[in-house]
Amino acid sequence: GFRCDREVVSLGRPRRSTRSDMGWDQSTPNRADLPGFLFCVEDPFELVGAGGLNLGRHLTPTKLSFVNEKTERALRRLLMHGPDGDDDCGFLGRSHDPEPVVDE
Repeated sequence: GFRCDREVVSLGRPRRSTRSDMGWDQSTPNRADLPGFLFCVEDPFELVGAGGLNLGRHLTPTKLSFVNEKTERALRRLLMHGPDGDDDCGFLGRSHDPEPVVDE
């Protein structure tokens, strides 16, 4: 599985990427204690510096827990309904269509 302590989520690379590949490893000075290095996501559009821009740089432990919860829920729904399933609640639990307005 994915190791968030060693790997980077990347859409632009044809292989699994590591934090070392990006220069985002724990040994990088002033990086190990930053909240954004709990979970690293490479920005596919912004190529800032040697390793690009880490989209996960604003994830605090609380936000990361929320992301993990929603990701696990999405995986369960995907496994239950399949990619073309009839899950009308959507992966994040929100309806695709707004609730109808009822006049009283």
